[in-house]
Amino acid sequence: MSDEGEIIGDIKKDDNNVIRISIQEYNGHRYIDIRKCFQNGKGHMFRTKQGVTISKRNINLFMLHMEHAQGILMEKEPF
Repeated sequence: MSDEGEIIGDIKKDDNNVIRISIQEYNGHRYIDIRKCFQNGKGHMFRTKQGVTISKRNINLFMLHMEHAQGILMEKEPF
């Protein structure tokens, strides 16, 4: 993996910013990184300090909460 880790995908916020989902590694431990990234004037993407990391230990609970949040949004604001 590069410094950017294994990029899973981006969610565009605006012309210069995305929410990047990637797999990162630190001290031999892999985790999910969900982080705001910005594009500089030369087109290179840079990670910011704004974001969260989800460990393997917490991924199931995280997904459970995300599915719950999705259900609430879909119920109140259908797309």
